[in-house]
Amino acid sequence: MSINSKGIKGCDKLLVLFLLLIAAAGAVWFMNPAKAAEDLDGKVIYITKDGAGAKDGTSWNNAYAGASLDHAVNEAAVSASPNKKEVWAASGEYLRTATLTLARGAKLYGGFAGTEPASSDIRDGRDYRKNETILRRDPALPDDSQFFSMVTGGMNATSADTRLDGITVTGGKTNHDKGAGMDNRGSSPTVINCTFSANSTTTISATDGGAGMTNMYSSPTVINCTFSANRADSSNAYAGWLAGAMFNHSSRPIVTNCTFSANSVTSPTGGAGAIYNLSSSPIVTNCTFSANSATGSHEVGGMASNANDSRPIVTNCIFWNNGEGSEISCIKESTVTLANSIVKGGYSTPGTATKIIDADPKLTPYDRNGNVIADPAADSADVYIYKPAKEGAAIGEGLDVGPAGAAAVPAADQLGRPRLADYVDLGAYQYTLAEAEKIYELTLESASRDIVRGTTLTLPIASRPVTKLENVTYDVAHAEGSADISITADKKKLIITGTTSGPLWLVLQSRYSDRGASPMVTEEFRITPVLVESITLTGAPSAAIEVGAAFTVTAAVTPASADDKAVTWSVSGGLEITSQTDGTVTVTATGRGTGTVTATAKDGGGATAAVNITVTGRAVSPDVKPGNTTDANSSGPLNIEKNSKEEFAVFDALGDLRTAGKLPLNINPVSAEPIPAASADIDTATEPFDVKEAIGRYWKLGAASSDKVNIISMQNTIYTDPAYKDEKGGIIAKAWNFLIGRYTKRTKKAVSDDAYLPLETVFAISEDKIPEEVKAELDGKTGEALTNAFLNKLHLFAIVHNNADPAKGEARSLHDITGTDTPRYVSVTKSGAIYEIKTKLLLFNKEGKVAYGTSGDAYVMPLSSDKFAKGSYYLAEDGREDEAYTVVMAFASKTKNSASISAEITGQENVTWTLISDGGLSADITGDYASADISPDRYLLTFPKQEGKKLIVTHTVSGDRQTASSDTDAVSIDRTLKWGDSLTVSAQYGEITADAITLDQSQIQTTTASADLTLTAAVRPETAKPVIEWTSSSNDIATVAADPGDQTRGKVTIHKAGTATITAKTKDNKTASCVIDVKNAVTAASADIAADKTQIAAAGHKTARITITLQPDAEDYDVQWSVVPTETATVKPISGDKRTAIAAAKAAGTATITAKLTGLRSGLNVEKTVEITIVKAISHEDFRLTADRQNLGKGEKSHLTLSTHGTAETFTTPSWSLATGSTATGTLASTAQNGTTATFTAEAPGTAIIQATMTGTISGQTVTQAAFFTVTGKNGGKVPENGKLDQAGSGIIEAEKDTKEHTAIEKALTDLKNAPGDLLPEGITTSADALTVQSADVDVTPLHTDSADILNAVAKYWEITSADVTLISGDKGVSKSWSVTSQDASDNGKYLPLQANLTISADQIPEEIKTAIDPDRPETLLDKINPFVLIQTTDGTGSPVTTAKNLLDVAKENADGSKYITITKTPEGSYTINLRLLVFDMEGKTKHPEGGKGLPYLQRLEAKEEGGTRQNNYIIFQDGEKNTKYQTTITLAAKKTTPGEKEVTLDKQYVEIYTSTSVALTASADITKIAGKPWSVSDTGTITVAQDMQNPLKATVTGVKEGKATVTFTASDGRYAKCEITVKKPQSGGGDSGGGGGCSAMPWTILIPAIFIAIAACKKTKK
Repeated sequence: MSINSKGIKGCDKLLVLFLLLIAAAGAVWFMNPAKAAEDLDGKVIYITKDGAGAKDGTSWNNAYAGASLDHAVNEAAVSASPNKKEVWAASGEYLRTATLTLARGAKLYGGFAGTEPASSDIRDGRDYRKNETILRRDPALPDDSQFFSMVTGGMNATSADTRLDGITVTGGKTNHDKGAGMDNRGSSPTVINCTFSANSTTTISATDGGAGMTNMYSSPTVINCTFSANRADSSNAYAGWLAGAMFNHSSRPIVTNCTFSANSVTSPTGGAGAIYNLSSSPIVTNCTFSANSATGSHEVGGMASNANDSRPIVTNCIFWNNGEGSEISCIKESTVTLANSIVKGGYSTPGTATKIIDADPKLTPYDRNGNVIADPAADSADVYIYKPAKEGAAIGEGLDVGPAGAAAVPAADQLGRPRLADYVDLGAYQYTLAEAEKIYELTLESASRDIVRGTTLTLPIASRPVTKLENVTYDVAHAEGSADISITADKKKLIITGTTSGPLWLVLQSRYSDRGASPMVTEEFRITPVLVESITLTGAPSAAIEVGAAFTVTAAVTPASADDKAVTWSVSGGLEITSQTDGTVTVTATGRGTGTVTATAKDGGGATAAVNITVTGRAVSPDVKPGNTTDANSSGPLNIEKNSKEEFAVFDALGDLRTAGKLPLNINPVSAEPIPAASADIDTATEPFDVKEAIGRYWKLGAASSDKVNIISMQNTIYTDPAYKDEKGGIIAKAWNFLIGRYTKRTKKAVSDDAYLPLETVFAISEDKIPEEVKAELDGKTGEALTNAFLNKLHLFAIVHNNADPAKGEARSLHDITGTDTPRYVSVTKSGAIYEIKTKLLLFNKEGKVAYGTSGDAYVMPLSSDKFAKGSYYLAEDGREDEAYTVVMAFASKTKNSASISAEITGQENVTWTLISDGGLSADITGDYASADISPDRYLLTFPKQEGKKLIVTHTVSGDRQTASSDTDAVSIDRTLKWGDSLTVSAQYGEITADAITLDQSQIQTTTASADLTLTAAVRPETAKPVIEWTSSSNDIATVAADPGDQTRGKVTIHKAGTATITAKTKDNKTASCVIDVKNAVTAASADIAADKTQIAAAGHKTARITITLQPDAEDYDVQWSVVPTETATVKPISGDKRTAIAAAKAAGTATITAKLTGLRSGLNVEKTVEITIVKAISHEDFRLTADRQNLGKGEKSHLTLSTHGTAETFTTPSWSLATGSTATGTLASTAQNGTTATFTAEAPGTAIIQATMTGTISGQTVTQAAFFTVTGKNGGKVPENGKLDQAGSGIIEAEKDTKEHTAIEKALTDLKNAPGDLLPEGITTSADALTVQSADVDVTPLHTDSADILNAVAKYWEITSADVTLISGDKGVSKSWSVTSQDASDNGKYLPLQANLTISADQIPEEIKTAIDPDRPETLLDKINPFVLIQTTDGTGSPVTTAKNLLDVAKENADGSKYITITKTPEGSYTINLRLLVFDMEGKTKHPEGGKGLPYLQRLEAKEEGGTRQNNYIIFQDGEKNTKYQTTITLAAKKTTPGEKEVTLDKQYVEIYTSTSVALTASADITKIAGKPWSVSDTGTITVAQDMQNPLKATVTGVKEGKATVTFTASDGRYAKCEITVKKPQSGGGDSGGGGGCSAMPWTILIPAIFIAIAACKKTKK
């Protein structure tokens, strides 16, 4: 265990951290300074897919439609400050049929919802990913033709003035070297927050190009963009280099925060799946390249570079899983500067490679909605961004935010989320923690701080925010326990192994990489003992045991390494511990039930184990012991032992009674226990009661009851009182008198209050003791039948003390108590002539408190249980609580009496009536009945009901006459007879007549589809005999017939629709009727459906009326309307008219309308359907209005074409008109029979809006498509045919005020005026006009005829001798001259626009120059032959002075010279040099921002033609003297070359580089004429030059600071060549912020948590 120093203490550490956080916050703020929101009101041109309102682009409510996108972009481009406009496009798809030109000065923003106010902060904060604006190639275009780039950057566009922002470009197709998504040529716009996906280029020639974007001589700034699934293909074996995403040629784009995914190249020559650089040096920063691929001879998935002037700079990027080829490749002397990047397989050379990581970044692809994409290379994949995993290799490995050499690491990622200062992730996405985690602290990521002795706890070490951890150390602050402690080599895990139990405090600390902060964390750990985890018990019995049994249980604990293996024991239930140790316990069963033995670990860990034990009573049979019988029949006290099963069964049965609320309240089942009595404790000789009196009282036999009770004699009883012997000499009763005192004296045991005496009683009765009338009932019966029959006639009584008068006995019939259930309690068997009767009693010494029915009330009740060993018990309370348990048992029957019953029945024969008596007599009797042998009793006589007859019963007992009658039921009488009573009954039956009849239904509504109906009649009274006749009023509609089995039911059969009355009549002419209303049922044959229209249009929810028709007399019905599919239409019934519904269109398709009819009477369901075709109504999307020209001069024509696609309905012939609001005029004529084409001829200038209007023939909807035209005067800009000054076409260009050319020149002059430093030459105004000149006014006489003078002027310019100059003869000799004399003073300040075309034949070119010209590149002629303008001035003495200026040097100055001077070659080998001069009659006063070779006479003028391009721009020429003459002379000259001598040239003449970047130059010269140091620079503070030590013809130029300087290569003979170098600062942004970039205030979200961290840590340290 090692202990390291703790470094900065407590609060000091947090103070340092706090200050660092403030510094970080400041860095973020300064890198993203606050930017005030700009009010853009009036500066936005609005456009939506369909347009709105007036469609003039002035607001969202009046937005241009998508078809006007080109017009809107051009409108923004030509607008000027202070009302410079930009275009806002709402979300949606904008289908393209031609290229969108993003002209210089245009800014197009997409990604709007279409409701945003005009404010820059709203624009910059919009959600362009949610509100996606898509430029898509029109799918209706054929795939094999109409190839075009989706977007092209305007010429000379810059990142500051031209912008494409928040646009998705997809579906572009080209078949040449142009980019299918975007094509930039001489254009460097800002492209930000854009997506280029599924664009494709297919070349068949040997051309280069890229599918997503092609940049030629362009340096666009590309930020936060995604290039996905773009494809470049070629089958040409000599195909050029291709790129799936971006092709760069002679370009230097800045690419930042971009994602390149699934872009591909398939070509024999191969290419790069993502980026190909040909003579290009892009700066690529924080970009992700994955799933790109290329196939062919040169396969590069990520980035390829070609040619020695390709020097890409790649920083903080990811190249992973880009196909089978290389991730990065450099060929043909190209190099790459690669830093802090992941490259699968690694990278070292060519170039420089710093911190290259070959480890998986664990990328996950997502679409723009945040959904994970399973396969980024799949055709359907639409990867928007890759997110690296937290555990991947990209996290925190990047260079920090800010300048990084030539690159600039952005402060935010592709999604606009800030990058973590000092912890920048590689690629386009910055992994960020949850907001709650962004606290500068060190943590151990584990909830547990407890370590079991002998185990190891590994805790991940983490910081908030996540960063690399360095120098992680720990210190033991305090220790009572001990542990082995270590930290893993990667500083990410703390490992602790506990060795001794006790607490342990650790202080862990680290510093953030490059932060200087030292966060620390103090944690308490507890080394805990090894606890018992589980306990196993053995030895416990698995089966039930009896009370009193003992057993031993043993405990074993795991693990064996537990510190404390001891356990504690506990038991529950009927168990008792008799002995125990730590590991064993002995337990004895003391009571029945389920008990538990539990062992619990003593170490407090909570381990426990338990076993359940079932205890039962002892299996002892409850018998009368042989020595304890109280008579010869073996009666006596039962031996129910303590804790026996029988005792438990009695306990349970008593408990069940208490639960049911039936147990006498004076008995407590918990303390109830059996008395183990012996016969010695029982007196059987004493009769305590008058048995007959008690039984007679029970039977309520009255005062003479003793005489009315017959006591049955029993055998072998001890009780022998002669008073109760009958004439046959038997014993009549048995008595048991348990004397408590005698028992106590004998056993020395007390008898508890709730103790009970269990008795088993056995009786023997001779057959001759049983009355004769009873014997007949017993014959042939056995078992339960015998028991019930015996005790039903001979009642067994239990007689106990009377509660009120203990001297009296209280008798209870046991059979009355248990009824037919008696065999469960009493058994009767017969052996020979002896009946044996057995039963059991539980006798309590208690007052009678039984509550059981009425029979055993107060004294006796049943006690039943299936658990009893020998049948159930009777529970008896002996009536008083005294010193004895007393009960007498006797059998008895009632004596005979002389009561009689007689009955007379009239009106009905053979009536069987029923007689039932309480005494058990019951009989079914037919006729009269009389008997003198029935006992006095309560009698119930019942006379049955006779159908249709009334019954009257009169009954008299001893003069008491009563009457009962009924028409509907049997009649019963209930009378009690006593001794001597007689009952006389008269039952009279009479017939019942009906006095009314009714039917169960008075009206029925039904249909012809109904089955037969049944009507039911009822007569009153119900007892009357129904005799019914059924009839129908209309047998043709319905007939009726009586049911043969039941006259009250009439069967009705339906025949047809109509009304019939069904009548039922009794024989007494009582009638009842039912009206049957019959309708025709709804069936498929009786219903029909039809629609008034078979076609409707989807627009405006056009409708059709659907109607149902039914045959006459149809039943009423319900109808449910539905339509499928529901996407096509809706259907709703008309209110108040369910047979009619309205179908309303929703979308094109075929709608099936279904009416489901349900007959309300029949219940039948019928479905009827009708189909309606819903056509797509015409809409703006169905038409596209195009024009071949939209910028017209007076008299010019434009041909308009209206193309249609996608509509299902026909429409009227389009009508063409010039819309209201047009300021231009012209004629408009339709040119096709179907009206789809027209021609517009421009007349007066202004804006013309041409409309084509169509009306749908089904929907009636009108659609108007419009095209916008700008009409100016004549175009101008050309030399008229009748104004040419020579055969080459030179002449005065038309540029009068009413021409577009004049407008273009005026704008160009204005741009010079507004340029920084005001570059407009003195004396020239922006409103200058062209000189009006006819060709006849031009003098073409040569102005300079002295060739020596010309040679000297040119030589002076070139700084060589005139002998080294060759003048090239043109088609008019040495030079061309034009001279115009001004005739009017008003011409002062005007300009002469001159077209100069100089033709050179092949034989006029010196042979040594011909060999230097590339025959396929005419422009190489200008490398040798230059056009000069000659200026004639006078010196101070008035002598003429000729000055020469090289027009080519001016044209190429800081620009592409081909914009001003072009050259063409004829098949015959002649060359024509074309240029334009804007000639002013004035002294030379032109301006250049940093000097120029043309001063003071020449200056470039970029004069773009609005809406198009021109052949050449102008060069301003001030002719040197203000003398009313516009004079110009142009000559061609070349530097002489000695035959066989090699010319000195450089491979580049003008180069732009950035500070800290380099460019290679190569000279062409005679190597023998090179000595010393041939390379030099004009300003070493701006650039430096390093000569190649191996080859003096090569050198490397490096930019030092912004500015211009010249590199010169000089041969030893004095010949030289120069290259002008412009050095710029690197571009690190994208112009306007977009997509959430920028921070508007100091980041208090960082400062405030830092303050709280500091305060909390100080408190913790003090604590």
